[in-house]
Amino acid sequence: MKTTNYFQRLSQYNQWMNEKIYQACASIPDEIRREDKRAFFNSIHGTLNHILLADKLWLSRFENYTFEIESLR
Repeated sequence: MKTTNYFQRLSQYNQWMNEKIYQACASIPDEIRREDKRAFFNSIHGTLNHILLADKLWLSRFENYTFEIESLR
C-alpha cells in the first residue's frame, strides 16, 4: 500500500470514529459531560477537548502551519 493511501485510510477512520463519538456524546447533558469522572482527562468534555486538540495539531503538521492553542479560546 502506498504511504499516501495509508494516511488517507487513517484519516477516513479518524473521521468515522470522531462522528461516532460525537454522536454518542450529543445526547449527554452538558452538566454530565463536564462532571469529573476521575478519568485521565477528568471529564467526557475533557476527553473530547483532547481529541479535538490532537486532530488540530496533526492537521497543522500536515498543512505545514503553526497551530496556536490561543485560537481555541
